[in-house]
Amino acid sequence: MKKFFGLTLAFLMLFSLAACGLFGGDDPNDQDPTNGKTIDLQGQDFIIFADSPLTADPRSDRYAGLNQDAKIALIAAVEAKYNINVVYRGFPSNATWGGARERWIINNVVTGSPAGHIYQVASTSVPTLARAGAILDLTDLIGQYGDPDFPESKKQFGRFLDGHYIYDDLLPLNTIGIYYNMDLLEELGYDKDLPSQMWLDGNWNWQTFETLAKDLDAAMSDREDHYVIGGRTYNWSYSMIHANGGFIVNDQLDVGVLEQEGLAAVQFVADLYHEVRWRSESSLSLTVEQEFVDGRVVFHNGEFWYAFNDARFGNRSFNNLGFVPFPTGDHTAADLSNYSNMIQFGPASYVISRGYEKENIPVGFEDFFIHDELIFQIWSEMQYFGDPEDALLEFELGLLSYYGSDLSVEAHMDVIQKLSNDLFYSFGADAYGQIEGSMMLLFESSVKQNNVRETMEIVRPILEQLIEERFID
Repeated sequence: MKKFFGLTLAFLMLFSLAACGLFGGDDPNDQDPTNGKTIDLQGQDFIIFADSPLTADPRSDRYAGLNQDAKIALIAAVEAKYNINVVYRGFPSNATWGGARERWIINNVVTGSPAGHIYQVASTSVPTLARAGAILDLTDLIGQYGDPDFPESKKQFGRFLDGHYIYDDLLPLNTIGIYYNMDLLEELGYDKDLPSQMWLDGNWNWQTFETLAKDLDAAMSDREDHYVIGGRTYNWSYSMIHANGGFIVNDQLDVGVLEQEGLAAVQFVADLYHEVRWRSESSLSLTVEQEFVDGRVVFHNGEFWYAFNDARFGNRSFNNLGFVPFPTGDHTAADLSNYSNMIQFGPASYVISRGYEKENIPVGFEDFFIHDELIFQIWSEMQYFGDPEDALLEFELGLLSYYGSDLSVEAHMDVIQKLSNDLFYSFGADAYGQIEGSMMLLFESSVKQNNVRETMEIVRPILEQLIEERFID
């Protein structure tokens, strides 16, 4: 970066500093973050790397977000105000996602050649990127320039130890739950949306779920190719832990697998696995049991996008797909205050490169170079924190298109913002690798072998050692 500053310094000295002027009103939150100064960046590109530039850029016909017109206006405003060109780019083929993207970002930042100013990442990438010094701690900048409407539901996913590393206007939503075959349930003599109704009645817990599962198992006793439950047991375990008020690894790097909330949840899954017919043999890549798609399984874990994805539930043989949240556990608070779910990789989020340190700019020329503080100012001014109800309504309309009853939609919306930041998937292949010894497969083994405590006593020190090696000075 120092070479860059040196090459451009002579050019920028041709321009004088512009006069000052205020842009805001009396409310401090309405004050212009540049303190009235004109900042002219001479048409430089402001580069945002996104998974899909066309769906991320509000100016694109394929934009997939809300508030398109308002966001287009915000981009136009910052381009005019700072004299920049806002550019969305796609990641190269060697930075597709996860560890590959983390390594690419780290490499181009620490070598002094950052490719962009803003990067879209999974929130579980934050610990690795922060520890490597590749992304900016935004704690002070959010306090100084951030929008007061930045939602706590998103803010939590940027926390790592004492820092905060994420800032964007994407509202995280809980897409995870238990999907069920309403047609099969009705065929077996039950109300087709009984599980959703039980949740809405406040009567969907471990005991009632277990009772219903056993009853269904008996009702299908003459159907050897049918199952009560389908899906990989580790995925069920993760969700049961969070629904019981527990966690695997939190943002302070505490490990919770041997806490009562976590241990009891995995043990419940193990007990149920050995009590009813449960199919858990799917591909580790797709994690969907074909028997559910074929209409021969009642319950299957999943995410909303499974409903329309042909590789998941999209080609199902039955018509009516139901949804119910994971049942509450023995440690779930009565008001559901500690009930949550875990998006395994976390929600898509945006972070800021640390490759543009303001301290490297010659004194007096801070307003002519793109630097970290300016990057946050510009990015912050591009965010549109509209009414969260708009995002919730749009999602609800999507549910109505795929769920077999209004009760399923209502049950899903009841937990739509019940999410927590679990960093388990921050450990990459050690956590979720499809290889013997990965902690994902240890979770699976603990259920199938019914040796939960013994296995969690193996998992915890592995996690603690990884934390020590990767994230602790």
